[in-house]
Amino acid sequence: MRERGPFETHVREAIALNLARRPGYVARGGARASLVSRVLVGSERALLPIARRLDRRAAALGQTEALASVLMPMHDAPPADRPVSTSGTAPVARLGAALVPLLATTDRAFRRRDHTTASRLTATLLGDLRERTEADDVYLAMAVHLAESAALGASRAHQASVLVSFVRWHLLGLPLALVLDALAAPLHARGVGILVNDLPPIPVP
Repeated sequence: MRERGPFETHVREAIALNLARRPGYVARGGARASLVSRVLVGSERALLPIARRLDRRAAALGQTEALASVLMPMHDAPPADRPVSTSGTAPVARLGAALVPLLATTDRAFRRRDHTTASRLTATLLGDLRERTEADDVYLAMAVHLAESAALGASRAHQASVLVSFVRWHLLGLPLALVLDALAAPLHARGVGILVNDLPPIPVP
């Protein structure tokens, strides 16, 4: 039997968590909660081949431990029924347009192996997203989570080359993350914590 690597294991644990929580969210949030959950789980399933590939690369390079170190346990996610409260709407178009030049600049830094600049840029991106949550009174839970993962990976990319690919895939996922956050915003306004409560905290340096 094939042994699963840390990234595939993490994604499968996320899928299991979100499937287990779906009925409760649908009971409270109806069709919109079902849609958000299905898009989320579908995106996670689509990520599995990428996770396997990164796991194989990490194993070949002796960097499995480095890859595992940036993956937080899914059981650390908050309870599904934790109260949430917000009134804003995720500004997807505005945020998406602002992301494009920053993502391109970050990718160029990685291509030059300028890990210091890439780490600084991902930290800037994370800070910008967090500021938007405050300014717009909205949860950007999924986008912030991916940015936190990218920032953590970028801060350690000089130690393990597999983390460069890890960061790039997380940055590529940001547009979909913003769409998910926008879809979930009306649910958050009703106190349904989908996405917000389904993500483990990430210790960003």
